[in-house]
Amino acid sequence: MRQVLHLHAGFHKTGSTAIQGYLFHNPLGSDHSYFHNNNPNSSLIILQAFRQNLADYQQFQHENFTPEDVLRIQKTARNRIAEIIQEIDKTHTILSAESIGILNPAEHLKLYEFFKKYYKEIHVYIYIRTIKSRIESAYQEILKTRYRSLQQPFPVSFKKSIGGFDQAFGKNRVHVCKFSKAEFAGGDVVNHFLGQLGIARQDGQHSKDNTALSFPAIQLLYIYRTFFPTPVGGDNERIERLGSLPGAAMHFHSDLFEKLLSQDSGDTQWLEDRAGFSVTEDIEAYNDSAIRSERELTAISRESVRWLKEQQPDFRSRLRIRRGNLRSIAHGVRCLADAP
Repeated sequence: MRQVLHLHAGFHKTGSTAIQGYLFHNPLGSDHSYFHNNNPNSSLIILQAFRQNLADYQQFQHENFTPEDVLRIQKTARNRIAEIIQEIDKTHTILSAESIGILNPAEHLKLYEFFKKYYKEIHVYIYIRTIKSRIESAYQEILKTRYRSLQQPFPVSFKKSIGGFDQAFGKNRVHVCKFSKAEFAGGDVVNHFLGQLGIARQDGQHSKDNTALSFPAIQLLYIYRTFFPTPVGGDNERIERLGSLPGAAMHFHSDLFEKLLSQDSGDTQWLEDRAGFSVTEDIEAYNDSAIRSERELTAISRESVRWLKEQQPDFRSRLRIRRGNLRSIAHGVRCLADAP
C-alpha cells in the first residue's frame, strides 16, 4: 500500500512548526498519512537514528556516549521508525523533521538507504529564506540560549547542504522552494506545502509563526547575555516576557551582513541557478534603520528602560535599573523570570 515518502527537511525559521502542527492535528484525506512518534516533530528520532556524533547537540552533550552507545541508540530508533512505518496503510507518507536539514551528506545517504526499503519513491521538500533574513533570525535564536558576538561570522554553504540532498535522493526529487509569505496563498507556508502534495486544507485557518522578538527586546536580551552568557534557570520565561516589548524588527546593515557572511565563492550563485530564485534581493532593503555594530545593540532607549522598570517585582528592583549602567539592565532582565 505504501508507495511514496515525502520528507519535509525543515530549514531554519521557515514555518516548520506550523507545518508539523497542521499535519499532526488535522485529517489529510484518504491517500496521505503523517509519520509521527507521538510528537508533531520527528527531529529527535531522526537524529538518534542517523546522526553519527550525537554529542554535537545540546541535549546529548553531557551523556558521554561511547561508540557502542551510539550504535545501540541508532538501532533502537531505526527499529521504532520501522514499527511506525509498518502501521501506515496509505499510499503517501509525510515525515517532517528539522534535523533532516542538518545531517551531513553521508548521513543523508544512510537515511535514503534506510527508507528506500519501505518506499518506491522518496521526495524531499526544503524551504529557503533569503540569506540576510536567515542570518538575522539565526542570531536572534542564538541569543535566546547563549552569548554570541557580532564579530563571529555565520558559515553558509548551500552547495554542501542542498547538494548533499541531490546526491542522496536525486536532484529531480529534491524540491527547493523560496520561503516568501508574499508568494504563499494567504501568506501561509502551510497552504503552500499542502498544495505541493495535493492535500486540501481542512481547518480554514492561517497558521502563526513563532513570534520574533522586537529590536528593543533583542537589545535587552543582548545586554543580558553579555553578563549571563550561558543558559540559566528561567530563561524561557524571560524571553517570553521580552516578547511583549513592542517595536520594529531587527535588521543588519548591508555592511555588517557582508562581514558576518562566511561563504565559499560562487555558493549563492550555485543555489540561485539550482533553485531558480534569488536569495539576495533584500541585502540593502532596511539600511536606513539597520544596525552596523554591537555598540548599537547596547544603545537602549528611555522607553525600553521604562518598560523594563515596569516589569520589576518590587520598587527596589526598579530603582536599581539605570540607563547608563548595562549591568543593572542585565539584572533587570534576569528579574523578569521572578516578576509577577
